[in-house]
Amino acid sequence: MNDPVDGLDEQRTEGTMTQTPLKAAGHTFELVRRRPGYNRQEVDRFLETGQQRIDQLTAENAGLRRRVEELEAAAGQPPAEEAEPGQEEATRILAHAGQQHAQDLEQARSQAAEIFVRASQKAQDLLENAEKVRAETLQGLEAQEAELIRTDESLQRFERHYRHSLEGIMAEGLAEVGTDQPS
Repeated sequence: MNDPVDGLDEQRTEGTMTQTPLKAAGHTFELVRRRPGYNRQEVDRFLETGQQRIDQLTAENAGLRRRVEELEAAAGQPPAEEAEPGQEEATRILAHAGQQHAQDLEQARSQAAEIFVRASQKAQDLLENAEKVRAETLQGLEAQEAELIRTDESLQRFERHYRHSLEGIMAEGLAEVGTDQPS
């Protein structure tokens, strides 16, 4: 019997690669070049693919649970007077399938929990990094604003001084020409 966990890294659905726990654990995001952080669309696609895989596994799990219940109900019925050939073998195979299902289900739940923890940590790291970048950017902008205010004040002082000096020069020039000073 094939172990479904052996193929976790290579599962395909409708001709496209699906998200697997092994791929999710090793996935890295591309840094955006124009602004700090990660490409939001890439992160969204990654999370969407992971959610689709979880939904698929949940649906598959529900189907397997129904099948196990049916098989358990059938196994619980009293045997017919004459056993059909191979019935013991079928019962043994069903019991083994039930055990395998329980093991596979537990492993899938464990992997899903690990993926969730890693994804939550990555999300927290992204948020912390975004907050750090935001704070640094805001601090830089505040410093630029303060510098612009100082420059503006300096230019206003220069303009006042220049006007005052120009008024004095004009007054002296008018006095030399003998004209009255303008009011």
